[in-house]
Amino acid sequence: SQAPIREWLNYMGDNATDRETGLPFSEVTSAPYGRTPRGCALFWTVRYMTHFAPQEAARIWERYKEYFLVNYGVVGGFREWPEGRERKSDVDSGPIVNNIGVAATAFGIGAARAIGDWDTYNLLKFSEGVVDAYIGVSDDADLSRAANSFLSSTIRFNSDTAPIGYDLNQL
Repeated sequence: SQAPIREWLNYMGDNATDRETGLPFSEVTSAPYGRTPRGCALFWTVRYMTHFAPQEAARIWERYKEYFLVNYGVVGGFREWPEGRERKSDVDSGPIVNNIGVAATAFGIGAARAIGDWDTYNLLKFSEGVVDAYIGVSDDADLSRAANSFLSSTIRFNSDTAPIGYDLNQL
């Protein structure tokens, strides 16, 4: 598998990487935002690359955090769009609250776990707990329904059971 992996990495580096951030495009389509790195797309890249290109996944992860991680001290999450290239929320991003994309943050839990970045993982899990506590006392039926939907449950399960690829500190 080394030859196709190398060719894919070369192609991505030469043809599908944002020059400003050094991060992969979110899509290889003609979508208006396709050539912009996107929080919910970067998760998948990092999560799965940990198993076939761990050093490159670690490089992308560090840049992902540099451009997308929002840390308010006790809570934090991931932006959906790089700073300065914000767009409105959409069906993929879910809500964006205080610059934090709900989907990007939920998916980021699995990426942090897969790459073994326990500091970021714990920040995101604590933030998830704060949101869960808020939802538990809220009387907003739409919020409760969204938080407990099948999609929300599967995203949480996927993130909480992501196989641990490599320890970031060992790369």
